[in-house]
Amino acid sequence: LPITSRPEEVTSWVRRSSSKKHEPLEITATDYGHRFYMWWTTLQPSWHVLPDGQFSKAINSDETWTVFQKGGSSGFYMVIMGLYWWVRAVGLSEGQGSVELHTIVQDVQWVLEQLNSNTILGKRLRCDGEAHSGKSKR
Repeated sequence: LPITSRPEEVTSWVRRSSSKKHEPLEITATDYGHRFYMWWTTLQPSWHVLPDGQFSKAINSDETWTVFQKGGSSGFYMVIMGLYWWVRAVGLSEGQGSVELHTIVQDVQWVLEQLNSNTILGKRLRCDGEAHSGKSKR
């Protein structure tokens, strides 16, 4: 995923070549939350982020969400782990930054739903926009 505005904690975690286990990072909920929010908005298509910072649900019919069509620890998994650290930090700090967190959790869920339904005649889109059945040729 693009690194523009990515929190340094996420970058450090990605650089852990030997261990990307679910070891939580120690973060400050409010500071990290703001940086994560900014990163999440930079990952979005321009139509999805409104001028007031809220997220539009009026999806373009030709949207393919190609930025998120990456697997492994450098793909959407990185977003999920980063979000987990924020949820954990908010829980430990008794709710600081929870409104912004709730907004992001809802939007991540919505984007995942869009990714899951992004099909053409029952076929998934590849990163290059071409449809495929997901079956390998063996």
